[in-house]
Amino acid sequence: MILGVAAMLVAIVLVGGALVGAAALFQRGAAKLGAPAAMLCVAALLAGLAGAAALLLAAPDRASFEPARLFAAGGAWQGAGPVDALRLALPERAALSGALAALADGTLAQMAAGWLAVGAVLVGIGALWRRCAGRSLWLALAGFAAMAVLTALAMHVATRLLAWGMAQLGFWLLLLALLGLQAWRYRRAAAH
Repeated sequence: MILGVAAMLVAIVLVGGALVGAAALFQRGAAKLGAPAAMLCVAALLAGLAGAAALLLAAPDRASFEPARLFAAGGAWQGAGPVDALRLALPERAALSGALAALADGTLAQMAAGWLAVGAVLVGIGALWRRCAGRSLWLALAGFAAMAVLTALAMHVATRLLAWGMAQLGFWLLLLALLGLQAWRYRRAAAH
């Protein structure tokens, strides 16, 4: 169990490190942009967050995130070891195709998340295309795309690993939440 949790933490650190590397690549390519570079960095992060939301909303197992199923004995998250949780954390091919199909005929939430991701990517690429040229354009485009994709991957993995961790804690999570609430109430009462 401890080795599996350590492997999950290493996976999260690796995805986070790759995201920092992509940001550095983007900053190197977009160094001549000045203030617009910060806005384009935000656009890449927004595209990644919206992309992760679109993937999670289009996942075939999205019902397993409902609290009743998350904590149910014998549920999808129960009994999965850390290695299985890592496998569950990666986006499935069905979620990718489902997110693309949801752009045209999904629910309102699926369409909003998907089109927000597409719009942020198009705005970022258009701004880079107008402001950069030559090698810096390609470095900035590669960094922008890498930031968007790695942000989506990091958020997807983190959300699924959080669901797995919550399912493993079960009752203890409720106990920790109650203890936290009591500590907050005690500090609030002492402050008055």
